[in-house]
Amino acid sequence: MSLDRFSGAAFDRLFTAAESRARRVLETLAVAMQASLMRRYGDAAAADAFTASRLEDSLRAFGALPLDTAGLGKLASRATLG
Repeated sequence: MSLDRFSGAAFDRLFTAAESRARRVLETLAVAMQASLMRRYGDAAAADAFTASRLEDSLRAFGALPLDTAGLGKLASRATLG
């Protein structure tokens, strides 16, 4: 799902959400904002991983993404000090 479509759906939900759904709507908006900031200012590989792992509802479980060893190496190298 693209960031534009995800954000548009979040705003659509915002205006039709009942009070009981407000928490989910705000979570969706926060994730859309995070994805937008990652795309603008972050590393491209990290932004791709963030987007793939958080914009699809079915992929919220740990380990649900396909293994990308090349991408994993790039992300791991960013996480080390030095």
